[in-house]
Amino acid sequence: MPVLYLILMALVLPYVSSPQEVFAEVYRVTKPGGKLVLLDMVPHDRAEYREQLGHSWQGFSEKQITEWLDACGWTELRFQQIPPDPEAKGTGLFLATAKR
Repeated sequence: MPVLYLILMALVLPYVSSPQEVFAEVYRVTKPGGKLVLLDMVPHDRAEYREQLGHSWQGFSEKQITEWLDACGWTELRFQQIPPDPEAKGTGLFLATAKR
């Protein structure tokens, strides 16, 4: 498997059983100095997402994301909640970045 400089993950984590294992594998295949860019949902109460979309998780807090990334060796962690669009019907989102 090639070593990567940039990993972009968008709305992936709700579908995986163990996000920390995903972060560990992504860390493994990222070249030192490489970056992870993560876009996903903040915690929400939309239980229908489990039934209709197959989500295992109902969003993620800054604490969860930063603890998981830190435990896998990622550094320079940044987390920013994206201001919601007043017209949006979906859940809130965040953007997080980390460095290998």
